[in-house]
Amino acid sequence: MNPQPKAFIVAAEAITLGSKPGLAQALKITSGEVESKTVTKAAGDIAMRYRAYPQAADLLKAGASGSNPGDVMGLASILAQDEKE
Repeated sequence: MNPQPKAFIVAAEAITLGSKPGLAQALKITSGEVESKTVTKAAGDIAMRYRAYPQAADLLKAGASGSNPGDVMGLASILAQDEKE
């Protein structure tokens, strides 16, 4: 299974049941840390599009890696603050 369907599965789990079940699902359906981070970040992007900001923030934080982890963490912080206001 390629990362995109996995990201939709993780995003759906996080949006409907919460961030922790979504992150657990990511670990269950991926085969390593690199794939898990890729899928989790993509799931965070999907959750953000559905305006599930707390879940998106958690998924993006968990998936922050690569060439711009600071940018991803900054976006996750903004999304987390948006829910608190």
